[in-house]
Amino acid sequence: MEEAGLITRAGDTTDRRRVHVRLTEAGSAAFEQQAGREDHGEAALLEALTADERLVLADLLRRLVLAAEER
Repeated sequence: MEEAGLITRAGDTTDRRRVHVRLTEAGSAAFEQQAGREDHGEAALLEALTADERLVLADLLRRLVLAAEER
């Protein structure tokens, strides 16, 4: 990713075990482009559900996440 110009890496001056990674402008643009594709795909997938079904799905997913976090 660094060679592609999407990120920059810099060593931490106080802790040599750490590396700071930042998105470049090109990396931010690539991220935004991918996020837009994912949003579009998610919306297309959810079109199969009614509004009420979407609410039920959101509630079930929320419960699964909370249960996973408790473990």
